[in-house]
Amino acid sequence: MEPSQEVSTQALQEALVEGLMRVVAQPDDTEAAREADEGLRALDAHLATTPPPD
Repeated sequence: MEPSQEVSTQALQEALVEGLMRVVAQPDDTEAAREADEGLRALDAHLATTPPPD
């Protein structure tokens, strides 16, 4: 995997974790839930188009 792809994957993973932590802290916040969902979808789309590591 190229370093730029790895950084992108890492950044998306970290953003997802932060979003999920926000949802746990504020379970009634629909905006937090929506942002976490967007983060999950972005990571999923990225992983679907990224070749697996060697």
